[in-house]
Amino acid sequence: MSTEELSRHLGSNYGVIERDPEGNILRVVIADKDAILDNKPLPTPAKTDFVRGLEELAKQTSAPTLLMSEFDKSYIEALYKKYGTQYKLMARDIKLNYNQLTTSQLQKKCEKYQKCFGASS
Repeated sequence: MSTEELSRHLGSNYGVIERDPEGNILRVVIADKDAILDNKPLPTPAKTDFVRGLEELAKQTSAPTLLMSEFDKSYIEALYKKYGTQYKLMARDIKLNYNQLTTSQLQKKCEKYQKCFGASS
């Protein structure tokens, strides 16, 4: 690939590293600083089946599911049923809040509880 051809596909301050089959660097070609990105960069095909598999997995990712342990669920559920969203009162209840969580810790856990189980006060 010529330097002019690379300049059309690469933006300024970008380049291509050319390697031999063993992986040794042959040369580094840097695009001109005045180059304008005319076309989209050329796609590079995956070299191994493993890389192709990883690329397919990356395309299929979905949003992570939110989980809450049974202990946290029962702990927060009791506090949430009694106090709703009054986190300061939750923090002061020494019988139900036996782990002595702070108001911000309780608020985060209650928000997670609401997202997991759809609870509303």
